[in-house]
Parts: sequence; structure tokens; C-alpha cells
Amino acid sequence: MNYYNLFKNIAFRLDPELAHNQSLSLLSKFPKQSSKLFKSMRRISDFDLEKYDLSLTLNDGNFWTFPVGLAAGLDKNAEAIDFFTRIPFGAVEVGTVTPKAQIGNPKPR
Repeated sequence: MNYYNLFKNIAFRLDPELAHNQSLSLLSKFPKQSSKLFKSMRRISDFDLEKYDLSLTLNDGNFWTFPVGLAAGLDKNAEAIDFFTRIPFGAVEVGTVTPKAQIGNPKPR
């Protein structure tokens, strides 16, 4: 069993918010080790940045080395920014898009 399947089997048995919070906590405490694990799990053909130039420049002049970015909201408190900047995202945006904390939707979400 690979690490992804192990994680999936554990995480999918938990409450989704608990799994999210525990994952961010783990990634924030062990960013270097977690990013190495992430890199060892991926197939070379998926992210062979040496072989393919996936960079792009947007109309506003922003340059991305990879066309996929991490959106605000996943890491609302910027707990795991050290981890997310170590894996191949073209851009990483942490925090939230609201000026003040908002009450979430009623559970189950």
C-alpha cells in the first residue's frame, strides 16, 4: 500500500473537518519531511518540469512556473505555508477572502 492510499483510508474514516485540521497540523509541524514524502509519491511523468515547460505569463505580468496554484481558503490561518511553498504550485495564496471570520454553514457541510 502506498502512502496516499494509507492516508486516504485513514482520512476518509474521519469527520472531514477533523481530517482537514489534523492534516494541516501535521503539514505545519513537519513541512520538510511532508514535502519529501509528497515528492516521493508523485510519478515523474506527472510533474516532469525539466522535460516540459509549463510556465506562463499572465496579462498582468505575473509569471507562474507551473499553471496550478493553491487558492485561499485551504489554509485559512497560514499554518502550513512552509509545506505548500515546497511542493510544485505555481502560486500559493493562504488566508481567506473575507476581512473577518465568518460563521460556516450548518453541519453536515
